[in-house]
Amino acid sequence: MTTTRAEFVAAAAAGPVVTVIRSVFVDSVSPVALYSHITEGRPGTFLLESAEQGGIWSRYSFVGLSAWGCLTERDNSSVWLDHGLSEERAFGGAVPTARLDALDALYARWASPAPTELPPLTSGLVGYLGWDTVRELEDLPDAPVDESGVPAQSLLFVRDLLVFDHRTSLLHVATAVLVTDDLDQLWESAQSRLDSITASLRTALPLAPLAPPETTAPNPALRTEHKRFLDSVLRGHHFIRDGDVFQVVISQRFDTEVTASSTDVYRMLRALNPSPYMYLLNLESADGTRFAVVGSSPEALVKVNNGRVFSHPIAGSRPR
Repeated sequence: MTTTRAEFVAAAAAGPVVTVIRSVFVDSVSPVALYSHITEGRPGTFLLESAEQGGIWSRYSFVGLSAWGCLTERDNSSVWLDHGLSEERAFGGAVPTARLDALDALYARWASPAPTELPPLTSGLVGYLGWDTVRELEDLPDAPVDESGVPAQSLLFVRDLLVFDHRTSLLHVATAVLVTDDLDQLWESAQSRLDSITASLRTALPLAPLAPPETTAPNPALRTEHKRFLDSVLRGHHFIRDGDVFQVVISQRFDTEVTASSTDVYRMLRALNPSPYMYLLNLESADGTRFAVVGSSPEALVKVNNGRVFSHPIAGSRPR
């Protein structure tokens, strides 16, 4: 699957982003180990994996090594963090204030054809849109006070990526090239980046052993006192009986001190709860504060594939 120069030139004529790939044989190191070794958990990197029922790993794992930039927010306004792509070039001007408008502008400027022979992810945007983004679509009451300090959005414009193909034991080293008139220089620069990444693979080492967590129960700080939470559950029962709603999800946030790295938290989570959608995102806010998002989900809420939208709510599907 290694990209030829002729393929690169043809793709550059079709869209503003071209992914250049070099495939190598790797069967002695895990995606988690490579992620930890190459990125050291720095901001702007990620790891995406998937395990089906029975603990069988899916075909692909994705290790994000670097990004051209990050679309985040500050004080409810979208902000672009430049990691090699200026705001002016990324948007053709200023960043739109609204989250979805900024996302639309970025997509309209950089959307490119995805060759069918490539893995499902070789570039694009990886990250999250927070729940309160729904306020740009629906007229809702005042937003609750932000207690977490985590940006309401954080989307990485992927530059360098490792794609593990577990079926073939091939590792596809990919770099996203932003097209300009100087194709010769772009090609040479892409080959240099691939050389550097490939060289770093040779020194990758297995991760250090990780002891299972202690069996003592954690003691997290609760955001809602116990009686108030139970009262909310009883009110939910009341609304269901009266036919006001057919489903209520009562939840609360827990806070606890953590000394482990985000990578080690992810390692333990993937061992205890392997799921179809597992993710580790190491990010930073507009003021440079580092944070991580780690998760393991059994289902996709919404998926778009070849123009078709699939919705699989965790609570189950029903006719719409």
